[in-house]
Amino acid sequence: MFDSIKICGENISKLSFDRFKNENIKDIFSLSPMSYQESKGNEYFSIKMQTYTYMLWARYTIDTTFFSDEQSKQFEVFAQHTLWE
Repeated sequence: MFDSIKICGENISKLSFDRFKNENIKDIFSLSPMSYQESKGNEYFSIKMQTYTYMLWARYTIDTTFFSDEQSKQFEVFAQHTLWE
């Protein structure tokens, strides 16, 4: 389903539930954000980067969801930027 899609050079079709469960998400994608917050649940994993409340840079989020049988269900990548006027 995700055979040709890569995030930060990592082919998401090859990522396993166990890898998300046992490793930090920033390490899976070889990220080194200044600030970040990781969330892990039973089937849901997320990393938010650039978590400062006052931001000059965009905030990036990678969300991953697995089915109960540990097969990948959904990957989402978000970019959020606040404009001050």
